[in-house]
Amino acid sequence: MNSLIESTEQGRGARTASRRLLLVRRRKLASLRKEVGKLHDAGYSTSMIAHALDISPREAIAFCPKPSKKILEIKRLRDQSGQWKKLPDRAIRILIRGRYAYLGGNTDEARARALSRIAAAYTKAELLAEPGIGHSSATQIELWLEHIGLHLKTDTHADTMSTTYTFR
Repeated sequence: MNSLIESTEQGRGARTASRRLLLVRRRKLASLRKEVGKLHDAGYSTSMIAHALDISPREAIAFCPKPSKKILEIKRLRDQSGQWKKLPDRAIRILIRGRYAYLGGNTDEARARALSRIAAAYTKAELLAEPGIGHSSATQIELWLEHIGLHLKTDTHADTMSTTYTFR
């Protein structure tokens, strides 16, 4: 009987210890998320945040605050027929967090307002190099830029490569 009581007490002790560990872990993750948010709002890139907090870049991206639905709605445009023409939400999120996001400002709202300038700073090769953007998304961004009267940067490196190496 005593062994049964001792084993239940040990089981309770193990459960309370695991609960404490879970709570400590949650608190640490919450404070890390706050720190990442502060650094992101200050204009740090995800790689700089990762280096400053000694975490991986993927973890920094995961902890960065996501743009709200309101920000994603900013980029709606009407075409000539009166229908809404907009980029997919995924493409907007990627551009807001991409390598040229700093051109739009420090906050997601400012970046969303300057999304066309951010997108126009890319070359086709740079767009395809962004994680999460494939040929379909790159084409959608390119068509969206054409719709509003802008275009992607030309890839000068590819132009010089084609002029220096001619086939005979």
